[in-house]
Amino acid sequence: MRITFLLFLSFLLNMFQTFSQTTARHVMFEADTLNHPKDHEAFEEIFESKFVVKYVADTIRNQVTLTNGYAEYKIKNREAWNNADKKKQAYEIDVVFTHFPVKKDFWLTNYYELLANRLKELFNIDPELNDDRIEWKMILQTACDDELSASQMFHGIIIKYKEGPFLPPKNTPKNTTITQVKLPDSLLARLQPQKVPIDSGTLMLMEQKVKLFMKKTGGTGDNTVFTIFERNKDWKNILVVMDWTGSMYPYGSQAILWHLMNYYQGQNQILNFVFFNDGGHKADKQKVIGKTGGIYLGVADNFEYLLKMMEKVMHDGDGGDLQENDIEAILRGSQKVKNFGDLVLIADNTSGMRDYKLIKDLKNPVHIILCGKLCALNPQYVNIAYRTGGSLHTLKNDYYDLKAMVKNGKLILDDYQYELTKDDWLKPIVPRTRTFCEPLNWPWKPR
Repeated sequence: MRITFLLFLSFLLNMFQTFSQTTARHVMFEADTLNHPKDHEAFEEIFESKFVVKYVADTIRNQVTLTNGYAEYKIKNREAWNNADKKKQAYEIDVVFTHFPVKKDFWLTNYYELLANRLKELFNIDPELNDDRIEWKMILQTACDDELSASQMFHGIIIKYKEGPFLPPKNTPKNTTITQVKLPDSLLARLQPQKVPIDSGTLMLMEQKVKLFMKKTGGTGDNTVFTIFERNKDWKNILVVMDWTGSMYPYGSQAILWHLMNYYQGQNQILNFVFFNDGGHKADKQKVIGKTGGIYLGVADNFEYLLKMMEKVMHDGDGGDLQENDIEAILRGSQKVKNFGDLVLIADNTSGMRDYKLIKDLKNPVHIILCGKLCALNPQYVNIAYRTGGSLHTLKNDYYDLKAMVKNGKLILDDYQYELTKDDWLKPIVPRTRTFCEPLNWPWKPR
């Protein structure tokens, strides 16, 4: 009887180990996402997008090139990836497209279905490639002005791998002593990221392109953003998060223009841009707080990429309704971008935030530049600046340390009054004689 019980116990342990190994799989793309990509268009944001003139394969030994062909998803050389012995472990997968047409709505083949089908074809060859530990990149080639030139360029998937399986990180024993080795300053300097040299002529050309974009998108009658950056040159290594919808294009463009014109000014440069468009073309009813999407990162010192990103995000949609996903974009940007200094949000004063309840998750001071109609300062942005220890900025004024500005339970900003409630929220005081003011329509406290 005892032997029978031990055998049964051994069987249960084996079953548990098998179950644990199965459930430990790191799946990146769920089946529902790949089978219904139109319902999950935000899955494109998993990829780090990179624009290149024409794709040129890296000269590394351990990589495999799989070919699709223009507007096709079938892999023509499936035999190129053979990992039956499990000795290869992919660490990066690049999906290569042409950026033509620029607007996905004009594609003859649905973009999201094409991407999903290429991934399904890849995972049909090797399901183990559907792994969230792999770095996923989308390479978009730009040297194509028509369908003929696009069809002649490479379209496919690049798998970069190393020999051997992923090894889980080992816990350092508590009594282990770690010796720190100081590297020579000369070596440390060589290890730092180096800025790609760029001549003044190229900078001027980029500035003209930004100005042309501003003119094309309606221009602006004021220079709010540019003026505020000029006034606050003590901001360092800036992470700029900006509303990239409708009337906000010219305001965000001013930040890019300021960056170009101050490129050689040292540490006060902008480090990264985060564009957000509240889910792009996604229907309002599909937008989930914290998962709305339509968020794009742009590296500030890659100017060609940055200019193309301006167009891409605009063509990917303007968000639909009046609410935006500001806080989701702030959180995504601050998680993705390392070692930034000041965090600046360029916001539409007349819009509310669909994700205002996520204010509790903000960990960094937020410097908010308010654009558009200023009949009053939007109480949602006032509370973000107040509660994060950030600041508020308008064309004429900079407001730092809002907590210190509260006197007798009231805060005055641009002649507008806000009352401090018992639970530490700033509530706008609206005079009875006040005419309609759109920013005051938004709830001052999360619901």
